[in-house]
Amino acid sequence: MGTVDDFVLNKYKSLYDGVVVDAEADGDYVSITRREQRPIRFAVIKKQNVIADDIAHLLGGDVDFIVNIPRTGIFQADAINLCLEKEVAWGGLADSMRAVRLDDPQTYVPENLAFVMRGLLRHSHVESVSHLDSRRLRITRTDGLPELVLYIEDSYQAEVTTVHFAIDRCSPFDIFVATNPNAGPTKNAMAAAQDAGVEILRWADTLRRLRQ
Repeated sequence: MGTVDDFVLNKYKSLYDGVVVDAEADGDYVSITRREQRPIRFAVIKKQNVIADDIAHLLGGDVDFIVNIPRTGIFQADAINLCLEKEVAWGGLADSMRAVRLDDPQTYVPENLAFVMRGLLRHSHVESVSHLDSRRLRITRTDGLPELVLYIEDSYQAEVTTVHFAIDRCSPFDIFVATNPNAGPTKNAMAAAQDAGVEILRWADTLRRLRQ
């Protein structure tokens, strides 16, 4: 039995609002017929930690997206790099549902990640950025400044549970970055980060910190 169950299939079928004509399960794949754009094919996995060996056999020539179902799932660097090499998008179920609406879903990048990468790559003190996993970025800086590892949090507000998740699943890192400009970390989240010996900063403060 494949990984595409009725729950997954019905999520794509719910996009019948002029975008999706039909969605069919095929083992570990879902084939989606769209009203005005080319048909697409997504590979579906269910892993808490996704490594390259988990997806290599799924990356046939017609796959547009690797979908990992668990909300707490994390793509490791080797899996991300393999997807980039094969020009296949990657992400969670919600990401893939957004990608369905694109002419070419293979080009999909999560909005928050795209925002963060733009800011980092334009930064005067950033030489390069690389993935450690789908939550952490390694920042190589200019002028002899030491590398920093950022944990990127995209929830509405960083709470103590999100800090604990980051520490439990994605350590080590130097800075927990709360990217939402409208809501800063809670006091309990800040205390949890301090107890773990990591900085917790909002996005603008992170950009300033990269100069130090």
